[in-house]
Amino acid sequence: MGGLSVLGRAIKAMPNENYIYLGDSLNQPYTNLPRDELVEICIQNCEFLYEKGVKAIVVACNTATMVAIDDLQKCFNIPILGMWPAIKTATETCGSGQIIIMATETTLASKCVKELLEAYGKDKEIYKLACPKVITLVENGITRGKEIEYLLRDYFKKYDMEKPTTIVLGCTHFGYLGSFLMDIFGQGIQIIDGAVDVVKRLYCVLQEHDILCRTKRDSLCYEIYNSMGAKKAEISKKMLLQFLGS
Repeated sequence: MGGLSVLGRAIKAMPNENYIYLGDSLNQPYTNLPRDELVEICIQNCEFLYEKGVKAIVVACNTATMVAIDDLQKCFNIPILGMWPAIKTATETCGSGQIIIMATETTLASKCVKELLEAYGKDKEIYKLACPKVITLVENGITRGKEIEYLLRDYFKKYDMEKPTTIVLGCTHFGYLGSFLMDIFGQGIQIIDGAVDVVKRLYCVLQEHDILCRTKRDSLCYEIYNSMGAKKAEISKKMLLQFLGS
């Protein structure tokens, strides 16, 4: 369900494209899976999309990217893009404030995040924050309300949120929570969402391969699938429309 926030941003940026989305709620949470099993699941999911004739694939999950992106790019002869926490952007814009990276435990422990922190975060006050229970709520369509607010306040209680703060949304499930986090902790916090960067990269890749759709559509064109079936796909459509309306 988290990838819907990436799809929503892509639709807003490139409304003329035809999108096919596959949500894999059946195998969530990815962070609990052994590496080989997750790689195989990601390959199967990409095969589903590839067989439908897509021209590019965005792996709209930070955890799947950390574990499987190299294997996926070797398996398919179309552009495959992944997600990384926007740590570089955060360090360039945070000033002297603290940076809190919200992500899964797998992402936070990854070699990629370690290298990004070594390259850009040496002189910064940076904290890693895994929020597994929040991911579970978002996966079930809960993106606002007292239940998720209580959880977020509990996760963030160890930080001084009165300080200038940048929050990196390092999991696509958190892409729904940017404005809600600002409602909770104040409009002064800065939210950095890696989905913004991946959509920009997707646009550039489509341009470079001369496969960007330039024909204007009268209406949006997208198909939504979910590994748990039609009912979950319908919930996904509602969440997408909610995101597009925000």
